[in-house]
Amino acid sequence: MNITKAVIPVAGWATRFLPAVKTYAKHLIPVVDKPQIQLVVEELLGAGITDMCFVYREDDTTIKNYFEPNSLLNSYLESTGKLDKMKTWNDMMSRIKHIEFLPQTKNFPYGNGVPLLVAEQFINNDPIVYLWGDDLTIEDVPGSFVKKLIEHFNQYNPIEVIGVQKLPDWQIPSMGIVKYDSDQTIPGKIIDCVEKPKLEDAPSNVGQGSRFIVTPKIIELLKTTKLDRGEIWLINATKIAINQGLLVTTLDYQLSGSTWAACGDPLTWLKANIILGLKHPDIGPGLKNFLNHLN
Repeated sequence: MNITKAVIPVAGWATRFLPAVKTYAKHLIPVVDKPQIQLVVEELLGAGITDMCFVYREDDTTIKNYFEPNSLLNSYLESTGKLDKMKTWNDMMSRIKHIEFLPQTKNFPYGNGVPLLVAEQFINNDPIVYLWGDDLTIEDVPGSFVKKLIEHFNQYNPIEVIGVQKLPDWQIPSMGIVKYDSDQTIPGKIIDCVEKPKLEDAPSNVGQGSRFIVTPKIIELLKTTKLDRGEIWLINATKIAINQGLLVTTLDYQLSGSTWAACGDPLTWLKANIILGLKHPDIGPGLKNFLNHLN
C-alpha cells in the first residue's frame, strides 16, 4: 500500500523550553541551520509522504506562518542577491502536495493520542505516518527509516507499527517500553507495552520512539479509551489492540541504520545540534575543531 499521509502534532506548550518559546512553537527552534519542523517534513518527503496535517494549539499560528510565503522577505532577498538563503525552504514547499492545519481546541483533552482524533477527517480510512514534530531521525538519507516502517507495514499488515530503540537504564522510567512475543515469526511482534515502568519492572530495555504507522482501527480504539491522568494516550489504544488479539509490530531504528534523537528538552536538543552539526558539510569541520580544543 502506498502511504502518502502524515499527521504531525505540534500543539504542546513546551514548558521545558520556557521562556524561550513563550511566543512561538518550539518546533521552530533551529537544529543547526533549519527549524526542527523543516527537518521532520524533509524526512517525510524523503519517504514519499506528500500530504501532511499539522495539529496545532489553537492560539499559536507560528507553525502555519512558517509554511506560508513572505513577500516582504522575498523582495528583500531578491534586492540583496540572497534568494539562495531560502533554497531549502522553497525546495521543501515545492514537494508538498497537500498541507492542512487543524487546531486542537480546548474541547479536547491533552495527550499524544488526541491529534489523531482531531485529524480523523484528514486521515479518512487510510493508514498514515504519525510522528512527533520535535523529535528527529539521524540518518544519512532523510526518510530512510520511515520508508522501512512502510515496507514492514506492507509486508506484515499489522494495525500499528512502532519505531523503537534500545534505551539506557536511566531513560526507561520515562518512556513507553515494549514486551516482545517469544514467537518472532513475525519480526518485532509485541504482546504488551508499559508506560513509564520502574526499571526493575520493565519488560525490556526497548522503548517507543516517535515514528509510527497508524491505521484507522487505532483511531476507533482511541475513541474508547478512558482518560488516563486526564489525558488520552496512544499507548493505551495500542494495549487494547493487543488485548483484542490484533497484530502490533515494531521496527528498531538502529537495526535499520538510523537513530532516534529526541529534542524535547534543552539537553537532548543540544546533543542533536552537535550530532547533526558534525555531519554538516560547511559547519562540521569547524565544530569538530572547536570540540577537540574545548577545555
